[in-house]
Amino acid sequence: NTSLSFNTHSPITSLSATLDLNKVIVGTASKSYLILGLGDYILKKEEPIDLSTRELQPLTIHVITANGTAVANAKVEIYDIRGVLVAEGFTDTNGTYRVDFILPGTYNISVQPPVDYLEKVSKIVSITKETREITVACNYAAINVYFNILDSETKRGIEESVSFTLSNPETFMKYEITSKNSSFYLKLLPGQYRISIAPSRYIVGKPLYQELTTYINVPKDRNITLYLTRNTFRLTLRFIDNETRGPPKESVQALLYKEGKLIASSVISTYKNTLTLTLRDKGTFILEITPLPPPNEEPYYVSNTYTINVTSDMQEVIFLYPNHMKLTLNVIDKDTGGPPLTSIKVMVDNRYATTLPANTSYVVLEVTKGIHSLTLVPMPEYSYLKIPLYNITRLDIRVVRETTLNVSLTRIYMKVELSIRDYYTGGGPAEKLALMINGNKVAEIQPNASAPVLFTAYLHVGENIIQLKGRYIYSDYIKKVNIVNATAIDIDLLRKLFTIKIVVVNDIGQKLSGGVAEARGINLRFEATSSIVDGEVYLKLPFGMYTIEVIQPGYEKYVVEKVVDHDEEMSVVLYPRLTTLLTRYLPVLVGVSVIAAIIALIFKYRAKIKSLITPEEELF
Repeated sequence: NTSLSFNTHSPITSLSATLDLNKVIVGTASKSYLILGLGDYILKKEEPIDLSTRELQPLTIHVITANGTAVANAKVEIYDIRGVLVAEGFTDTNGTYRVDFILPGTYNISVQPPVDYLEKVSKIVSITKETREITVACNYAAINVYFNILDSETKRGIEESVSFTLSNPETFMKYEITSKNSSFYLKLLPGQYRISIAPSRYIVGKPLYQELTTYINVPKDRNITLYLTRNTFRLTLRFIDNETRGPPKESVQALLYKEGKLIASSVISTYKNTLTLTLRDKGTFILEITPLPPPNEEPYYVSNTYTINVTSDMQEVIFLYPNHMKLTLNVIDKDTGGPPLTSIKVMVDNRYATTLPANTSYVVLEVTKGIHSLTLVPMPEYSYLKIPLYNITRLDIRVVRETTLNVSLTRIYMKVELSIRDYYTGGGPAEKLALMINGNKVAEIQPNASAPVLFTAYLHVGENIIQLKGRYIYSDYIKKVNIVNATAIDIDLLRKLFTIKIVVVNDIGQKLSGGVAEARGINLRFEATSSIVDGEVYLKLPFGMYTIEVIQPGYEKYVVEKVVDHDEEMSVVLYPRLTTLLTRYLPVLVGVSVIAAIIALIFKYRAKIKSLITPEEELF
């Protein structure tokens, strides 16, 4: 219940006041008056108010940006020098705020833009009676502009670093963006900016993302999401057999993974051993190989995992490793049913695999699935001949799982037991002999006079020539044999024959005839007899020691022990017995007796004879 009294020149047409009477506006027909602080005035019982100093006038405030754009809906507050709020309101769409009644004086005009990209303005102005308009410019403020750089494939953060460049005539910013900071914000003044995203200079190989260029307008664009398009990567995989270096022999399934996610799947076969993939990713991939064997068969290749690091368009060779299965060979001698008597070299696909020792039947091979050429090559039996006991056996086998294969070896050489003895002694040879089979020396037979020598040889099936050669004692032994089965052969060695010529004369040098010469071997089962003709006799004797006797009727027997080791001529003088002497000299004695008798008669009858003989006929 406050009563106010005013002295005015015109009638009061309107009156408005705040509850505390600190702001009172009095209106007349021609003017309006503003009374501030009236409440304090009343309380302080100050002097009456002079309305002539309270005359109001209109004021228009224009709020604009730094580049002159009107700012609508900006809050405008007007304070007097005491800090008392005089007026407040908001700018219209043209950025204008109108105050109908304001007193001339000094004021603090505060403008709060409705947006964060304009700075708040507090401006001290002096208003005179001529002041009708005031322009307040709001400077631009830097605001947070949020960037989210995403992978267009995953719609998540980028997986590879890029170079981020933001620029306009007044600004240039460049940053390295990684997977850890692909979401960020920048404080930017309003304006248009050019954004360029390019591969990082630290990237090795072909970049994952394509370059991107775009424009933004701040503050309109303040939450910006940029999707980077991936490059494509051409990956060519060529699958080859690790052993043959050729195409796969059986189909496999190729599965390509990236971080546990299946990227591609394809069947690789003999006819399709190259896989070309167009990838929209790079980095480490996992390739899994899964065999695809036919039913009831073991796979040809083992399952395997490969790591492939894709950095650009590339080709990669994938080696498929064969699955090795056990192939057990049971090798037997066809003739005996037992293990082979000699070692056997085993070849698989013309490559050496192993050697089966002599007297061993079983051997385990590691082979791949499929058709294999199996060759069993008997090792040489003789160190001189280098000949095998068995035929070379060749087999073509198809292996689809672990298995056992029975292989029979056919002999090309049969076991032959040789019993070598001296024909004349029944024992073994008396000197070292060279054993020749079909012209090849296979062994040396050592002397052993006490018993026949037994030697085991392997002879080729069919016709063979056995030879034994000595040096001094024996003649060469040669025999053709036809070998069909294992057998035993007795060999009787004949000694070399030498001719012994014996010249037989008597004590007076006369050649003798009619007698004989006999030779008997010492420790040899050999005897020989030959007649003496015209003082000569010939004996053919094998090498050895002999007792030689020369027997001539009427003469003493001649006996000698002699080693026969070469052709020889010997002279033998036989001495007559008494009867031979008597027979030899009897005619002489008879002749002498007759002559003596005649001489005696002549002497007895010499006279008579003398008378009968003429002088010319005298005998004496």
